[in-house]
Amino acid sequence: MARKAKLLPSDTLVYMFIENFWRVNYYSPTVREIVDGVGLSSTSVANYSVQKLKKRGLLRDTKCRAVRTLVPTNLILHFGPYGGDGRRIIDT
Repeated sequence: MARKAKLLPSDTLVYMFIENFWRVNYYSPTVREIVDGVGLSSTSVANYSVQKLKKRGLLRDTKCRAVRTLVPTNLILHFGPYGGDGRRIIDT
């Protein structure tokens, strides 16, 4: 069984950036916008974080090669990887 890559603080920042960007603009950011918005070193680092978030079920693809968040950031920040009812939201 393959182990899931552990989420890093930068992955959480990428997730929060995507969610906030979508709330303000009503569309998802490009990888370059994620790099600039979060302060990552390259587009490959941003893409790797996005792929990890997709594997965790926190992001999903949309019709236009964009991604959409699935779990509100405030739940992740408040409860950590667990929801209010004790069920796991994300694996860490």
